[in-house]
Amino acid sequence: MNVTISMAGTQFNVDLGLLLLWRDNLQHHVQAGRPGPGFPIIHALADSSVSCRSVSVASTLLWAESVRALSAVGGIEVKDLAISLATCAFVTGIGELPGTRGTMLLRLAGQRIPLALGGARTLGDLLATYNQKLEALTYAGRRRGLVEIAAVHVRGRELAVLR
Repeated sequence: MNVTISMAGTQFNVDLGLLLLWRDNLQHHVQAGRPGPGFPIIHALADSSVSCRSVSVASTLLWAESVRALSAVGGIEVKDLAISLATCAFVTGIGELPGTRGTMLLRLAGQRIPLALGGARTLGDLLATYNQKLEALTYAGRRRGLVEIAAVHVRGRELAVLR
């Protein structure tokens, strides 16, 4: 599943697994395993994408939070990546998300995220392309307006935007 991030006719796609991994690692390494203050937009983006709802957010706020979040967890090595219980449920196709929020190291979870690492050594490496595209889309946070985030699900040859 991809997530389309667009603003005023310009857009790019990002793998949902990458957004989930980013959120999960913020939650695990910065927020003691549970969502807390500091990164509400990234949590909302991941949660809305899983539940197939679109979200609009001010470009300046999205860019500022993305920069802070990447600074907080960009250096985490791939071997130390975390996954949340919600992401585990989503990836395995369990229909109902767990009632509790928690995280664990991905290597201990026995779970795989369907995401190509492509030689990345850190979460920052994995997020580099996303960050460059968001920087261009928002003019590094100087472009005013709303950014829309919508999950795009691919089934065979059919492409459907889920809102």
